[in-house]
Amino acid sequence: MEKEKSKSIIGIILIVLVLVVCGLTYAYTATDIFKSPEKLFKKYLSNNIESLKKVNVKPLDELLKRSSKEASEFNLEFGMESNGKEMKATVEGKTDIKNKKEYASLKVTDSENEYFNMEFLMGNETLGIQIDELHEKYLALENRDLKKLAKTFGLDEEDIEQIPDKLEFLESSYSEEDMKKAENLKEKYLKKIDEQIDKSKYKMEKNVKTDVNGEEVTANKYTLTLTTKEIAQIERNITTELFDDPEFIELYEKSSSKETLEELKEDVIITELDIENMEEKNVDISVYEKESKTIKTDIVSDENKIDFIVDNSKPDESTILLSMYTAKSEDKEVGQTVNIKFNNKYENKIGTTTLEIANIYDKADIEETYSPEDYEDEDYKIVLKTEKKDENNIVMNIMLDDVEKLMEDEDIKISKCELAYNFNNNVEIENLSEENALILNDYTEAQFGELFQELLKNAYESSQNNPNSLIGMLAQYAMFLSGLSSVTPNGTR
Repeated sequence: MEKEKSKSIIGIILIVLVLVVCGLTYAYTATDIFKSPEKLFKKYLSNNIESLKKVNVKPLDELLKRSSKEASEFNLEFGMESNGKEMKATVEGKTDIKNKKEYASLKVTDSENEYFNMEFLMGNETLGIQIDELHEKYLALENRDLKKLAKTFGLDEEDIEQIPDKLEFLESSYSEEDMKKAENLKEKYLKKIDEQIDKSKYKMEKNVKTDVNGEEVTANKYTLTLTTKEIAQIERNITTELFDDPEFIELYEKSSSKETLEELKEDVIITELDIENMEEKNVDISVYEKESKTIKTDIVSDENKIDFIVDNSKPDESTILLSMYTAKSEDKEVGQTVNIKFNNKYENKIGTTTLEIANIYDKADIEETYSPEDYEDEDYKIVLKTEKKDENNIVMNIMLDDVEKLMEDEDIKISKCELAYNFNNNVEIENLSEENALILNDYTEAQFGELFQELLKNAYESSQNNPNSLIGMLAQYAMFLSGLSSVTPNGTR
């Protein structure tokens, strides 16, 4: 009987121990109990980064992705009213991704005049430009013999030496395997950064009051404090090692050259002398958590502060808030806050993207300046509506209500700014050839002289027939400056 009782007690103890272990395991993995300030800081900072990845930008994201991968036709119309007169700029284009060909035309008009009309055509490593007022054919250059062309134009040997005979266009062609390597590199160097930060640099504060988008909120605060010299030293250590990492070099050279990597090293890597001479200040990076969700991140150094908030709490809507305060200093007589708000709301196949920017000066600082009129608060608002009409048609409208502020001219109004994309695999773009283009690579100095005279003659005729056009006005101005006002339509004086 005693044995059975002792077995029961042991069984109960074991069950209790299992429950305690399970409870502790759950508390550690599913809640924040027992976690160190370091682990909590990393957890909620990561949550904020993940929230940023999930920001809703429908259907703008689809337009951006497809336009770089699929053949398409596009049309951009821009209308502007100024002093009662409306001007219109139209860009029409086609892209054939598979065959690496592109076409675009630009036309600027008003109700009475055509000011400019230009066409671009690119394909088979040849670029052509055609302007009706100058020549009926494209003026084109093939990507070859560029040194010879420079010599024909009379450049000196030292300059010619710097010009490649052919421009090398390195295309970014990252495979899934490359993307995995990039992800591994990111994890590798994040770990290396982490290894250089002492655990004593992290701290935790409970029930801290903070401002979140104008509302006082009580939250838990997790902070990493480093000095500017410590940050610079970590940056130097990481970039020095990264730029010599064979895996990084292999990926980098798929889209850029070795020469640019060496230039990047010189520009990016901080020297030990720079670090030694750097003014040492504390930098606090804090994340705020409420109910196991990151509600804000801020960075504070002296009186300067950056607040960053990502809000994906509403269905099909995302908001990003960024606030930057720069305090008064020796170089800056007035403190300044810049608030940026990005919001995207998607409903009924229409994404409404709003960007608001407010520039606010410190009123107390302004009162101490000699010229307070120089500091006036400003705010701008840009609204972008992107509508998916059907599977292959996406239309974007930009509303710049505050354009007169941006242009500092109250008489300027934007009447239309619309970009329409039609994704179409049957897009056809002509090739540049001797039939539709003058290939200039093999022109002699004499041929260039003849071509110049022909272009000058055509520009002169344009100045007579359409004096308000850009080419016409430039031709008149050029002839006035060079004393060629007596040039006749035949190209003679």
